[in-house]
Amino acid sequence: MNPVCPDVVEIFVTLADQARVEQMNFVAQACPPVIAVASLLCEWSAGRSLQELAALTQEDLSRWVGPLPPNKRHAVQLTFLALQELLSPRSFNPVVEGV
Repeated sequence: MNPVCPDVVEIFVTLADQARVEQMNFVAQACPPVIAVASLLCEWSAGRSLQELAALTQEDLSRWVGPLPPNKRHAVQLTFLALQELLSPRSFNPVVEGV
C-alpha cells in the first residue's frame, strides 16, 4: 500500500515454461495512472523471459507512461514495487501450464 494514498495493485503471471511469460494480469484498487502503468506492463510482458522482467527498471515504466503530474507519479513506483514483489523469491510460486 502507498503511504500517500490508498492505491493497491497486485500482479499475477502465468508461465508458458519455467522462464517465459504466457500472460500477466493485475488487480487494482487505484487511480487511473496506476491502472495505465500496470496495463502497459502486462501488455509488454507477454512472451518475455523472467530475466527481462527482472531487468525492467522504474525508469523504463516511467518512460512508457510519459509525464505524470506530481501527485500521480506514485503510479510508476507502486506498479514497479508490485512487479518486484511478484519476482521476489519469497512470493514467487510458479505454476507451469501443461505440466
